Amino acid sequence: DTALGRCHIVPGLAVNQPGRPGDVMRGEETQILGAGVRDGILVLPGTHSKWATLEAGRVTGFRTAMTGELYAVLLRHSLLGRLAED
Repeated sequence: DTALGRCHIVPGLAVNQPGRPGDVMRGEETQILGAGVRDGILVLPGTHSKWATLEAGRVTGFRTAMTGELYAVLLRHSLLGRLAED
């Protein structure tokens, strides 16, 4: 038990909603627990950042955004990247 209530650490989370591709989280859920957020949206930055929705201390949904990976592809393999300064 924690100050926020009973805690279960699971080996990842998965979302499978009709109309959108599945999504997985492998380890980021422990970062969410450490943030101590009960309600709202939590952003976990990284190459594949996660946007997690929390309600009453539970993850009710999340999405992965390929922010860092997309940036690297644009920088290395596009006209936009050639115009960028090092």
